[in-house]
Amino acid sequence: MRGGDLLPRAEYVSASVLGFMIIASAILPSIGYSNVLLSAVTSTVSASTTTLTSQIGLNQTQEPCTVMHPDPATLREWIRQYNSNPLAITDPRLSARASAILQFSLLSYLQYTPSERSQGNAGNCWVWAGTGVLEIALGVQGGPRDRLSIQYFDSNYNGGTTTIWGKWAGCGGSLTDFAAFYNTKKMAIPWSNTNAYYQDSLQSCESGKTSVSASSISTSPNYPITACAANTIRTQGVGQSTAIANIKNTLLQNKAVCFSFGLANSADWKNFNDFWKYQGERDRWSPDFSNGHTYNSNEGAWHSVLCVGWDDHDPNLSYWIMVNSWGTTSRRTFGIFLLDMNINYDCGYYFPSWPFFYYSLQWETLDVSFARHNVHLESREDNGASSNKGM
Repeated sequence: MRGGDLLPRAEYVSASVLGFMIIASAILPSIGYSNVLLSAVTSTVSASTTTLTSQIGLNQTQEPCTVMHPDPATLREWIRQYNSNPLAITDPRLSARASAILQFSLLSYLQYTPSERSQGNAGNCWVWAGTGVLEIALGVQGGPRDRLSIQYFDSNYNGGTTTIWGKWAGCGGSLTDFAAFYNTKKMAIPWSNTNAYYQDSLQSCESGKTSVSASSISTSPNYPITACAANTIRTQGVGQSTAIANIKNTLLQNKAVCFSFGLANSADWKNFNDFWKYQGERDRWSPDFSNGHTYNSNEGAWHSVLCVGWDDHDPNLSYWIMVNSWGTTSRRTFGIFLLDMNINYDCGYYFPSWPFFYYSLQWETLDVSFARHNVHLESREDNGASSNKGM
């Protein structure tokens, strides 16, 4: 489906609105991010991995900054998938409009509570980012703005456990793996279903499995999916201006973007972790410092986040709006960060055992279609699962 043809136009968010929300969080900490944002926007304009957890400088009240630590074979497979997936469609009509649009955001379609958008010890950032793309697609295509279950994915992916055939979701994965799962399951599950709220925050890759059995999660109601595939947004080897234009074009089709980035060693990750923990939601981060570093297999890692829009008001301070899955900090009450738009989109690293330079930034989206568009209800008895939480 081409979003520019059939989907409703997204709402536009100004920098002043975003600033209002950030200030409001300090005054109204009990209000969920989506509620503040939705109110502000509508009133304005309407296969082998391990987990690396960096806890340098963390106190007991802060969330762990868990990332994915793929082994060389897994990383090569992720790169292969990214390079072989279909390219995201570029709509030339939207390209002509993009330069005139200074602020744009799909965040009003994302229903979430910042403190609960926290992966904890599990290396399943890829599931949180992919689910965010899915949630926004659901709202854009006429469905309710609803939280979808991370736990449903964790408990069902590879049987929810690590075996010789594959590892559980808390050990990492790709948007290609995410799309293949939903293209097979053909339905997404609301967070509010019985036992579908997130419960794997204390599970790590080394735990070897999810904490919740798939059979204990109610699949009624659900949102039927007709097709789901990962698309690569062309940003590598095309130059900065084309890379930016292609990402904007995807967002203007009302499709959120999964942004995955790799850093080569613990020092590079400390740079990002310190930015996340100690700077505020109006500060920008750039990965350019890491370009050309040598990848350390024991320390190098990847992380996936959700890109929902941009602000181009000041060309010298342009940024992408990113939603993380590391909960909140004292300076990040909405769980977001800003990525500098004027970066090197060909940023990468060298791998000692490979003879080539590898790109470290990946931009992707989902080509997903929900059935139009009733919630599917099944007639079934309650299986005795625990009551809903996290609501």
